[in-house]
Amino acid sequence: WFDTVCDIVNEMKSFWNSDIATGHGFITREAAEHLLKQEAVGTFIVRFSAPYPDISVTYVDKTKRFNEKTNLSHIKFSRINNRDLYEYSKSGHQQIKRHSLKHWIKTCPEFQYLYTTSAEIVPK
Repeated sequence: WFDTVCDIVNEMKSFWNSDIATGHGFITREAAEHLLKQEAVGTFIVRFSAPYPDISVTYVDKTKRFNEKTNLSHIKFSRINNRDLYEYSKSGHQQIKRHSLKHWIKTCPEFQYLYTTSAEIVPK
């Protein structure tokens, strides 16, 4: 598992090596939910899904704003064959396309703002 996380970090070095990645990575689902409670719709956190070689993204979901207990959703990106290819999976949705993690984050309309530990708003 650790080797795979190292590969994931290596695939997106510019992100993981920057200060902006603080608050991402080794963070639990519960901690991510806590951090995002008061954030704007579309704000997201990228998390490692230990002990699996996958990535999860927790985000503030506008579609759940008024009809659910929480306005947060999670998308799991399953790593394929230990390469920089991921399948998308979200409750109620099936996606068979495979893309890099960078591609998924850039193209998912749900992800608008990268969570930061400062008050700064960072569009993706």
